[in-house]
Amino acid sequence: MGARASANAARADAATLVEALALTRRELAEASAARATDAAATTAARETLRRELEAAREGRATEGELADARAALDDAREAARGATIETERLARECEEKRRELRALEREIERAAAVVKDNLARELARARSARDAPSKVVAVAEKTAQKAEIEAEARLAFERAAEARFRAELEAERARYESNLDELRSKLANAATAKDDAESEAASLRRRCDALDERLARDRMALLDATSALETRGQLIATLRRRIESLEARESEARMELKLHAKKDRKVKFDGIRQHEFGAPVARVEATAVAKSNVEATAVAKSNVDEQTPQSSSTRRAALQEIRRELADLSQ
Repeated sequence: MGARASANAARADAATLVEALALTRRELAEASAARATDAAATTAARETLRRELEAAREGRATEGELADARAALDDAREAARGATIETERLARECEEKRRELRALEREIERAAAVVKDNLARELARARSARDAPSKVVAVAEKTAQKAEIEAEARLAFERAAEARFRAELEAERARYESNLDELRSKLANAATAKDDAESEAASLRRRCDALDERLARDRMALLDATSALETRGQLIATLRRRIESLEARESEARMELKLHAKKDRKVKFDGIRQHEFGAPVARVEATAVAKSNVEATAVAKSNVDEQTPQSSSTRRAALQEIRRELADLSQ
């Protein structure tokens, strides 16, 4: 009877271990499914990262466009600087031409004053000769006629010189005015070119700012994707460690099941041998050994009964946590 009770206890213990092994297998199957789900999520994450890397490569292309835009902006600034220098040079030339024109006008005024002074002196001389006493009338008339002829000749010469000078002055004035108009037109064109260069520089500056903002957004997206991938890698490593822990628990449960099965077979064999071949003393000893085995089996069973629900609840909690983390990862 003791051997039969021990065998029944061993069978119950073996059934408990079989149930624990089945539960562990189910948990391993769920963990394998979670691993497959995690692999799919990892594949999706890699695809997302690949798209983000392609976007980052486009961001590098954007950097090339930004460099081209900056070079164009530098060229526009250089052109605006050249236009400013040309404008300043034309303004200096205009000022020089104005000074030359004013000098020519002053020279004309001085020449006209000299001519008027000479004419006034000659007229005064002629009038004084005409009003001289009668005794010197003949000499005075000859002198007056000669002086009048000389004055008329001088006056004609001065008028011709003045006319020629005025003609040359008018021609020079026309030439200077033409040059001045040309310089003014060049100055207006330079101002227009400067305005165009400034507007183009402002447009290129706005484009550079937009490209800088786009590049910053692309870099932030790349950093976010890298951080998300690192977080997913950490979650994957954690899940793998938990799966390995469950596999280790399964192997321990299998070893414990094999040990209890071996003890059960030994108890059955000892009971059969004592029943068929043993002496009364041997039966007493076998009964004592069987009692000790039954007590040890009962203690082991109580320990297993105490540990199995706790380990099962722990494994269930771990699997639920793994499922929650996988759900968060899939989101």
